[in-house]
Order: sequence, then C-alpha cells, then structure tokens
Amino acid sequence: MATKKPPKKAEVLEINDLETMKLLTHPARLAIIETLSEPRSVKEIAEVLEVPRTRLYHHIKLLEERGILRVASTRKKGALDEKLFETTAHSFSPGAELLESDDRPERVEAIVAAVLDSTREDLRRSLLKQFAEEQEDDEPEQTSLTRSIARLKPAEAESFINDLNTLIGKYGQMHPDSEHSEETKLYALTLVFYPSSRQGH
Repeated sequence: MATKKPPKKAEVLEINDLETMKLLTHPARLAIIETLSEPRSVKEIAEVLEVPRTRLYHHIKLLEERGILRVASTRKKGALDEKLFETTAHSFSPGAELLESDDRPERVEAIVAAVLDSTREDLRRSLLKQFAEEQEDDEPEQTSLTRSIARLKPAEAESFINDLNTLIGKYGQMHPDSEHSEETKLYALTLVFYPSSRQGH
C-alpha cells in the first residue's frame, strides 16, 4: 500500500535545454515514459516493456535527474521500500529558448526526433495490432491519420491552437489515471501545427 500521496502533475513541462531534449530521443527512455500513464515501479515497467529491469535503472536515473520523472510514492515490498515513478507532467513541449542559440540545426533535429520518434514506434505497433484484429474478425480500434494544409492569418492560427488546447484538455481529463479500468483505453495524440515550409506553393 502506498505510503505517500503523489504530488499533482504539471499540465505541460517546457524543455529549454538541448541535453534534456536529446535525452528524450532515446527509444528506451521514450518507452519508459509511455508506460507511465499511472505510477509504476521499475519491476512493473520492465514487465510492461518485457525487458530485464537491469536495463532500466540507468535510464530512469537520467530521466529523474532531468526532471522528467519523479518518485510518486513508495510502498512496502517485504522489508524494503519500493519506489513508484511517474512523469512530472502530462505532456512535454520544447520551449522557445531551445531555438535561441548558434547550434540551431542540432536543436531542431533533437526537437523533431523527440516529438516524432515515439509516435512512429507507437503508431507502428498500434497499426500492426489493428491489422491482426481485422484478420481475426475482431472490431479494430479507432485510429485517425490526417495531414492537412490550411491558409490562415496569424490571429486565426492562434485561435485554432487555443480551440484545440481546450478540446484536448476536455477529453484528456475525462478519465484520470486513477480511474483505470477495462472500459477505458489509452489513446495517443501527436499534434504538430506549424507554418509550412511550402509557402507560396
């Protein structure tokens, strides 16, 4: 039984240093973060990822030192105290300061990798699972893959982002992690909204 109440998570944690952003591009660390929809011990994380727990300690320590993970609570496991880890925020976002330096190409590469690499791997696994379900005549889960281009004024783009954030907040908090049940499933959203490089095309 947990002995400490988990502190409240931040909604968004902005990352403004290159080393932390690079830290998030490592596949093992991305996988650890994805397992923490609820607080878990190293043993539980290892079971979800189907890897030996010895592979995880170094990565968890680095993520904890950089403020990405923290100890949510501890519980008794025999004679020892077992730590349960959680992410420090519901989502992580590159901060404006991250691009304000001379090594801008390196920083851009780290941002793109951190945002898209975990999505690519998670989406790949999800689609393979859905294809398997279709072959077994099971009901496939809902997936939406969309890329679109819109011509907007800056104020309209800002309004669009605000509307999206409101919608994400509404549905993102509909079933907190504490309400984990067989009736709910985790759905992932990767949102990349930016001025296209194809201006004038």
